[in-house]
Amino acid sequence: MKSKGVCWSTNPNPTIADTFSENGNFNDDYTSFIYNLSSNTTYYVRAYVEDCNGFYYGDELSFTTN
Repeated sequence: MKSKGVCWSTNPNPTIADTFSENGNFNDDYTSFIYNLSSNTTYYVRAYVEDCNGFYYGDELSFTTN
């Protein structure tokens, strides 16, 4: 595994082309932080991993800030 983390956007199906937070390159558990969020906005977030073949994304979650 080359890298892992989360990516987020105000549009569905975020990728690392949007905003992302990288959390290392090992197969262990990790905690990610998302930042610079606007109020009263819906965000979409997905975990990702990168290996020598490319990027792979997890299920999408969404939430709305206060």
